[in-house]
Amino acid sequence: MGHPNGKTVTKRFPDWASLDAAERGRISAQAREYARALDPQLKAFVAFEKATTPAQGVLGGMPYAEKDMFVSSTRRPHGGLAQPLPMDVSQQAAVLDLIDRAGAHRIGSTAMTELAYEPSGYNAVHGAPKNPWNFDYVPGGSSSGSAVAVASGSVVFALGSDTGGSLRIPAHCCGVTSWKPTYGVVPVAGAMPLSPSLDTIGTLARSAADLQEPVRILYAGRDADPIRTVAVVEDILDLAEAPIANACGNAIEAIGACGIELSRKAA
Repeated sequence: MGHPNGKTVTKRFPDWASLDAAERGRISAQAREYARALDPQLKAFVAFEKATTPAQGVLGGMPYAEKDMFVSSTRRPHGGLAQPLPMDVSQQAAVLDLIDRAGAHRIGSTAMTELAYEPSGYNAVHGAPKNPWNFDYVPGGSSSGSAVAVASGSVVFALGSDTGGSLRIPAHCCGVTSWKPTYGVVPVAGAMPLSPSLDTIGTLARSAADLQEPVRILYAGRDADPIRTVAVVEDILDLAEAPIANACGNAIEAIGACGIELSRKAA
């Protein structure tokens, strides 16, 4: 897809579930080189992993990236700063263990705003990643590089964090899908803390379908309470533009059709 300014760099991965092992291996091996080729333009990554053979698992070599805030077996995170963070590196972050053991192929660490504390994606050390749909637009933050990597087609999914919108904002800006889990569902061990009473670890991908298997892995072994009630803030919907209000109304109807109670209230 092009843009009048000639600065659009996006592609989609094929449906991973439809690929055989040979096709997955070929695409997985190409993903790092594709990401490297785009990075001088997009600045989505701050470090790339060395080529390795992924573990055998249900994710079958699916290329992914991780926000530069997780301790890994190969790298101390920088958290958007020039120097590594003073974090315990004796054990890899729990989410990386889950994803790696499921057979995903880690491409590298993605750019983020300094200490996850800026919503546009700007970083004074590395500069802002480029929004792959239009280089004149911001990518959003703080999981900016993860959203850009996904939107550009460098990875199928990327790990990020959300304390006050750091997954949701870049997903909106880059036209991708994010999953912000319920607090405490996904382990935060080995991740840079910002506000420990609010921090959540989630994922970004081009679609909800692409998130399905990674989310299933992150949920593995955890007993999260099902959602029973959803609050609908009606006066905010009344103030929204018609297309937004209609989209939200359709989503609310779909949620209610699942048997979830809708609690309607004012802000």
